[in-house]
Amino acid sequence: QRWYAGKGRGGSVGVELLTRLSDAAELWLARVNYGADGTELYLLPLVAYAEPVDYLDHVLLGTLGNDGTYWIYDALHDKELTQVWLEYIRDERSAGPLSFRRYSEPDAIPIGEPSLVSTAEQSNTSLMFGDAAIMKVFRRLQPGINPDIELGIGLAEHGSTHVPLLLGSVTAERDGETYAIAM
Repeated sequence: QRWYAGKGRGGSVGVELLTRLSDAAELWLARVNYGADGTELYLLPLVAYAEPVDYLDHVLLGTLGNDGTYWIYDALHDKELTQVWLEYIRDERSAGPLSFRRYSEPDAIPIGEPSLVSTAEQSNTSLMFGDAAIMKVFRRLQPGINPDIELGIGLAEHGSTHVPLLLGSVTAERDGETYAIAM
């Protein structure tokens, strides 16, 4: 994927569960260690199904279990699960270390609008909810303030009409650091 910056470099990978968003969907972190060249942290939204899902064939990551007990997919391509992200933002919920914040009126969140993953080559994954909203999910995570989110908040507070309204954001607290997950 374009968002993976470690192409061509050798390294070891460790994974850990960040949180569950639903019975089937989980957010995982992959830490890639390049030794003296440092480490990188990546967000992996995954979904597991007991049976193959035809409309997700193109994002099948593999099966889990000796007999293919579970089929594991990139969860950002599952239109039902992306609604969970919107509902959590609308309701300003928490899920484990994740905080979902809303910066607009609740009815501005396009609940029920189907999502479509952008096919553009980019360093994140963007989901388009019709012509109502775009959600950018950050794949390579960096600790600290995210300028895209902070600028969106500041411009909205000052009434700017020249940029799209920031509807919400998702952050995670981990090891005493804040990470931007999505906006």
